[in-house]
Amino acid sequence: MESVGGRTGPVDQAGVVAPLERPLAGILGDPATTFRLRFVAEKDLISGGIKWFEGKGVGPSHVDIVMPDGTYLGARNKGGVAVRPVDYIKPDDIVWERRYAIPMDPVPLTTMYAFANAQVGKGYDYSDIFSIALHANWNNPDKWICSELALATSYAGDLFLLNVQAEFTHRIDPGRLHLSPLLRGRCYYSFVKGTQTQTAGLVSPAV
Repeated sequence: MESVGGRTGPVDQAGVVAPLERPLAGILGDPATTFRLRFVAEKDLISGGIKWFEGKGVGPSHVDIVMPDGTYLGARNKGGVAVRPVDYIKPDDIVWERRYAIPMDPVPLTTMYAFANAQVGKGYDYSDIFSIALHANWNNPDKWICSELALATSYAGDLFLLNVQAEFTHRIDPGRLHLSPLLRGRCYYSFVKGTQTQTAGLVSPAV
């Protein structure tokens, strides 16, 4: 094990240290033909609150779309929908993380990225959070939560991560989105703080 970017990473058979965002070429294909998602849980009050709403002790409280250049596009309570740098979450604040890559035809994938980019600048939909918690149907169509945005982006390219009608995507939290059967066997990075569970490369099963 060696240190990369402040975090210890595994060494592959060639003796190369795996960085946080290992190049997919030769592993899962070109980033231009894979739809990638990053699920994380952080050690903060917001993350803890979302996980409490979900009723899960271990698992994600946030999801980002991994763009072709490695940046993260997602909806957060601070800043709404934005494209953020790879280090916008401090490594020490991450307690759980998994990244997935789903092979895609480049044409619908381009449509998906265009849809996601078109949402940049929109606000964070707090009403969705309370809607999930209280089993209500509150939703602001001009704002997003992270899981709703990720799921709607997949639908824009006819990639149906869940069997949920488009008008109900705002009812999906990160934990439920992480249950997508399309993610199984497509995890290429996994990290759990406080354990030795950290891998880069194809991980299966992805549950």
